Amino acid sequence: RDKHCAFPECRVDPSRCQAHHVIHWQHGGATDLDNLVLLCHQHHQGVHEGGWTVSPTPARDGEHLHPGHPAYWQFTPPAPRL
Repeated sequence: RDKHCAFPECRVDPSRCQAHHVIHWQHGGATDLDNLVLLCHQHHQGVHEGGWTVSPTPARDGEHLHPGHPAYWQFTPPAPRL
C-alpha cells in the first residue's frame, strides 16, 4: 500500500520504514492497516519524540481517500514553545 514514508516530501523506501500506530497501541489502537502508517526512522522519531502528530485527513464532500493515497495523512508540527 505505502510506496514510501508517508511524511510529505519524504521518499524513503518502505523496506527502511517502520509501522506507526496512528492511535497508539497502548491507547487501544488496533494493529491493522487502517491504523498503521509507514514512517522512516527520522519521521517516526519526530512523531514519538518531537511532538508531531499524524491523523487521517478529513474527507471533503464525499471524498473517500485510501490510506495509501499521498493526501490521506496529515502531519501537524508541535506547538511553538512560549
